[in-house]
Amino acid sequence: MQIVLVDGFLLYYNPVIRPKLDIRLFRLNYAVAKERRFTRQGYGASAKLDEFWKTEEYFDKGVWRNYVAAHAR
Repeated sequence: MQIVLVDGFLLYYNPVIRPKLDIRLFRLNYAVAKERRFTRQGYGASAKLDEFWKTEEYFDKGVWRNYVAAHAR
């Protein structure tokens, strides 16, 4: 028996990979996901001007929206 652990919620969104995944170990809520991201060094207010992907707007309109879509099924 082989066990492989993978990390990354967008893996569930890929139609080629999704059937190969047997178990989801956890699901996040919005507050926890946002707190995890913005307690990382270099995110939020300390993000540089050319690092849009580290802003709250990107999290809300990109990251979280994709997480919700990936888990809608």
